[in-house]
Amino acid sequence: MSLLFRKRASGPELSPETLRRVDILFPPEDRERAKALLYEQCGANLPSLGKADMYQLERFRFAALKYSDGNLLMLESAVELAQLDWRDLLMATGFANDVEAHRRWEPKPAGEPTEIDPPRLVAAIHDCLAVVLIPLGFERQGDEWRRSGEVPQSLNVQTGLTSRTDVRFFLKVTLDAKPVGVMLHLPRLLAAIKQLGEQGYIFRAGDSEEALYEAIVRDVNRYCVPWFRRFISASEVQRGFEDGTFKPHVRLQDQALVLVF
Repeated sequence: MSLLFRKRASGPELSPETLRRVDILFPPEDRERAKALLYEQCGANLPSLGKADMYQLERFRFAALKYSDGNLLMLESAVELAQLDWRDLLMATGFANDVEAHRRWEPKPAGEPTEIDPPRLVAAIHDCLAVVLIPLGFERQGDEWRRSGEVPQSLNVQTGLTSRTDVRFFLKVTLDAKPVGVMLHLPRLLAAIKQLGEQGYIFRAGDSEEALYEAIVRDVNRYCVPWFRRFISASEVQRGFEDGTFKPHVRLQDQALVLVF
């Protein structure tokens, strides 16, 4: 177990709504362990929250519970993330920008089957991407589409935080140029980098699958296809830096991560 979990008895007590959500999410045999984790590890010990009471801590404890989706190992991961930087946990669960969002979240009862099928959605996303990418010469390898050349190009479909009622998808586009390559995430990342956790193509049980696919294909046609057609040489990628195509961006070693305001 992580060093982050060695300290005990941080408190304060769990609020009635926190207890109710624990009882909904977890089967009876796991509830006491879940409550102990929240009490001992997700309370006054969190950064800058030493004086928060049980109600003020609901936002962070609910976030840990949502992240867990009723799984103790995932709850431990959520609490550890909160101890490092609870802002990242809030972003990962969609509680960052709206201070009341956590109160509107209702967990799915333990034992109920999932309402979504992420692997099937991923397969359908790839079917939609095939219509766009195969004519450009891309080939699929697992969850990645690749095209070789002077500047190898790739598009990777990634599955983010998943629960029984919702899932997030991301696309990562790479122009593997030398000496500096270019990387773009879809949906496009905000220049306020701390909002990363709330990005993603979010699909919730009951949503329109067609709307999800249309949003992804629309962004691929808007942002990726022009890049794939233009940036086939290292010299053209360099011109992209010079003419502002890749602004704003941040350098990550030998890659530039392109952002948007």
